[in-house]
Amino acid sequence: MKAIKEERWLQPILKTFDKLTPCNLQHKDGLYHIEVDKNNHFIFLVIESGKLEPRDTTVTDYYTNQKRENPKSETELEFLKQFFVLFDLDNNLLYFSDVRHRNLLEKILKDTTEVKFSIKGFYEDKEEFLKILFSVDEIQFTSKNDIFSSLSEKREALSDLFNTDGLDDLTLNVKLSGMKINKIKTFIKKIVKEYENHQLSGILIRGNDEAGFEHVFNRGTFIKKIRSCITCIIKVIKN
Repeated sequence: MKAIKEERWLQPILKTFDKLTPCNLQHKDGLYHIEVDKNNHFIFLVIESGKLEPRDTTVTDYYTNQKRENPKSETELEFLKQFFVLFDLDNNLLYFSDVRHRNLLEKILKDTTEVKFSIKGFYEDKEEFLKILFSVDEIQFTSKNDIFSSLSEKREALSDLFNTDGLDDLTLNVKLSGMKINKIKTFIKKIVKEYENHQLSGILIRGNDEAGFEHVFNRGTFIKKIRSCITCIIKVIKN
C-alpha cells in the first residue's frame, strides 16, 4: 500500500534542476528560449522571448532608407527580449535582472523541472534603500482629497498646475529613465515623509543600485527585489 505524504517546502539542491536544460517553450504567438549553465554552486539562466507578430512585410536600411521584402517568414521570430537569473545554491538566494518576471520564472521552472517553486523577496529599511539607490526609473503616488492630503506640498503644486482646488484623488506616475539619485533625492525624501504623515498614498519608487540591480519602494515597504529566496515543493510517495 502506498500513501502520499503531505507536501513540504524544501530548499532546492542541484538535483532539483536535473530536468532543467536548454529548451524552447511555447507561449501565446511566440516562444521562450532558455539557456542554462549550472554546477554545484549556482544555476544561471538566460530567458529570451519573441513573437510572430508584429511583422512588417518590408524592412528598411538604416543608412540608405531603402526598403526590401522582409526576409523573415511568417513562421519565424526573433528573440528580442531577455532577462537573466542567477540562483546561488550555497546561500539559497536568487538574483534577477528584472523581477517583474518572477511569476513567469516560477511557471518556467515548474514546466521544465516538474517541481513547484515559490520565490519570496527580502525586505530592507528606508535608510538602506536610499543609501544604495543610484538611479530612479519611476515615481508614483496618489494625492487624496482629504484633510491629511490638504497639507501636502505636492497637492498644492498639482492644484497650481491644473489651476483648480477642486481635484479629487489624483495619481501621478512619472517615468524618469534612470535619473541619477543626487538630482532628486530631496524630492524622494519629501514624498516618503508625506506618505508617512498620511498626506500621500499609493506610493511607488522604482530604481537601481550602482551595479544595475532593481530596488523598489512600494506602499511603505522597501523590497530588495533582486535578492530573493527560493523554495520548492516536493511530493513524496512512501511505501
